[in-house]
Amino acid sequence: MLAQQLARDMSSSEVGTDHLILGLIAEASNKPSAGSLATHVQLEDAKAAVKGMHSRSRRRPPPNELHFTRDARRVFSVALQESQRMGMSFVTPDHLVLGMVGCRDDAALRLLRALRLDPRRMVAEALGRLRDQAVEEGTQRARRGVFCREAEIARLMQVLARRRKSCPVLLGEAGVGKTAIVEGLARCIATGSGGLAGQPLPLFLKGMRVLSLDLARLMAGTRERGELEARLTGLVAEAGAAPDVILFVDEIHQLVGGGAALAGRGGMGGGGGPDLAALFKPALARGRLRCVGATTEREFRRHFERDPALERRFQPVWVEAPDAAATLGMLRGSRPAYKAHHRCLYTDASLVAAVALAGRHLPARPFPDSALDVLDEAGSLVRVLKHRARRARCEEETEARAAAHAGYLEVLATARDCAAAGHYEEAGLLARRRGELEARLGGEARRDPVLPRVTPEHVARVVSAATGVPFEELDRIVGQDAACQAAARALTRSGAGLRDPGRPQAGLLFVGPPGCGKGLLAEALGERRFGGSVLRLDMSECGQRHSVSRLLGAPPGYQGRRPHSLVILDSIEKAHPHVLNLLLQILEDGRLADGSGRQVSFRQTVVILISTSHEASGRGGLGFEPAPASQAEAEAAAAQRARREILDSLKAS
Repeated sequence: MLAQQLARDMSSSEVGTDHLILGLIAEASNKPSAGSLATHVQLEDAKAAVKGMHSRSRRRPPPNELHFTRDARRVFSVALQESQRMGMSFVTPDHLVLGMVGCRDDAALRLLRALRLDPRRMVAEALGRLRDQAVEEGTQRARRGVFCREAEIARLMQVLARRRKSCPVLLGEAGVGKTAIVEGLARCIATGSGGLAGQPLPLFLKGMRVLSLDLARLMAGTRERGELEARLTGLVAEAGAAPDVILFVDEIHQLVGGGAALAGRGGMGGGGGPDLAALFKPALARGRLRCVGATTEREFRRHFERDPALERRFQPVWVEAPDAAATLGMLRGSRPAYKAHHRCLYTDASLVAAVALAGRHLPARPFPDSALDVLDEAGSLVRVLKHRARRARCEEETEARAAAHAGYLEVLATARDCAAAGHYEEAGLLARRRGELEARLGGEARRDPVLPRVTPEHVARVVSAATGVPFEELDRIVGQDAACQAAARALTRSGAGLRDPGRPQAGLLFVGPPGCGKGLLAEALGERRFGGSVLRLDMSECGQRHSVSRLLGAPPGYQGRRPHSLVILDSIEKAHPHVLNLLLQILEDGRLADGSGRQVSFRQTVVILISTSHEASGRGGLGFEPAPASQAEAEAAAAQRARREILDSLKAS
């Protein structure tokens, strides 16, 4: 520690608060970012002042280990408390300044007066630097690069160049890349490019800095009412006073309406908390603050549209999910980063498979987030498999190497005995054998590692584990050839792309008397094609009108998490007509909204309706398979038990 070294150099027997101040000055001299003490006083002047303070004390040779005085230990304790109060896991020199001034130590205050340093000014500067740690340079996070978002970045620059309403807010679903667009803007400013190929950076953006506001770090350690507002007011004032600052606020809706997500857990009493967004309004209205926000469309409507004064300060910029071609370009741009992390090679075929399978089997998640997650997990899978294979190979190589080493020692001992006994010819042969074994052992030790490859098979395994998609065929049911062929034809049409992409993969209606194999066929289909991913609902429990809430009251989590599955609706003839309306929405639109308005996709789902017929349809065929002559009668009987719209939707699928 610098303070201990300085105390030893000055022949002091203990490390006091004055030595701590010398250590802070020396630290600031070596690292200007560590504090501003070095800008107010020189280290040699501070040493001279400390020596003058100790001139009357008796000089003693320093012991082998210097201890801190009680006042110095108290400074450390107060600094640690300040660090914990601010939500930090370490103590900085600024915390030591706060602790030193807060303890009101006589030696420290005398030294500060001798150096003509104002304690109140030191505290203000330390608090300012600690508050700045809640703001992160956007250019530091933009080093990885942003791909295929040139148009959105150019739109962001266009809004920032406006005279009025020059604060854009990016609106889009979670995972479409709103934060990445702002990082791309910071990268364009840092490199001097204009976002689009061949265009220079606009003049008004040259020399600008993009700073990201971390709301959680800003709130950390706030205990009393008004402390969070004081921090935010100071930060907005500093950002507004700096003409070269663009402030980026991610999840900006957390500032609106009292910031319940922030102030509610900050220990500031009851109620909804302070209106933090009101602190931004004066700076935004006068045009002194350039601010970029990011949130979802739902949160924007929920919070901003309720505050028209704040809404008109921001210009919405819609960020749509990229298409498959743009997502593929993003994956190719991100490939070097994933290669360096997972230590594996990504083939072009694996990137194409990630985009195709994510778009097909993860429809609830937008591009590029879903494809990047699949690509990342595929690299993790290959990394784990490589580790397992390397461990097994190392065990085999260890055994082979041990055997070769034992043979080498045996040859060496035999060659030594032959040379001692005078059998020089045999000793020469053994010497050549020894050279071969040495070359073999050395070659195995210097073997170059080969990076594994991520293939489409690895990507398919990841998607299969996430959605439960198997690749087997239906071959279990015996004796229901016509029903099996009809189901196989429907699934074949779906797999070949000969279906409406807005509808489920297939819609099937199984009609027959009890015990003829309807449920068995449906379960076999779910087991073979969907790996047991089956959702079975008994419609006899939905015979009342209010029973619709059982299907829509809570979010349909099962289907939302596993969109590639089989949905079996048993005893459909017992369902209430309002339930059939929901079924019609699934068959025609391929989606269903829950009670909260969230959409769940059924486009990768096979829907099977099971209806029990108590008529004498068994006279023509086995099980629920009707005779050819009675096919029209069976359809007529089904039309009596189901709505005509549902039958038309089943025929269309």
